[in-house]
Amino acid sequence: ASAGQIDITKAPNNAQYLASAGFPTSGGNPYNSVRVNSNYLGNNPNQNYLATILAHELGHCIGFRHTDYMNRQYSCGGSFYNEGSAGVGAIHIPGTPTGADANSWMLACIGANQNRPFNANDKTALNYLY
Repeated sequence: ASAGQIDITKAPNNAQYLASAGFPTSGGNPYNSVRVNSNYLGNNPNQNYLATILAHELGHCIGFRHTDYMNRQYSCGGSFYNEGSAGVGAIHIPGTPTGADANSWMLACIGANQNRPFNANDKTALNYLY
């Protein structure tokens, strides 16, 4: 992939995740790859659900962390889990919440066929950075 290009490819057949991406490079270019586990999605996924997943992973590629990174229990259920720095840290974007954000496109987990268009705080964050 050339600088700024993000390739979307199929995840390995044994992948245990819905989709995966990375964070921008030290040079500031977006991470260049999103892997989607089509085994989890099936042959005809809900269009809004697929768009939400792809937008979320592209969000990571351009530098966004999970909005509930401090407590993934918020969107994933189960027990408390803090992602910590994830090797990249987290910088609060002015005008956005400092805690988990209901319906944000960058929540850590998503239910089957859920649609998460950008909410007002997501738009604030995107406008601030881009």
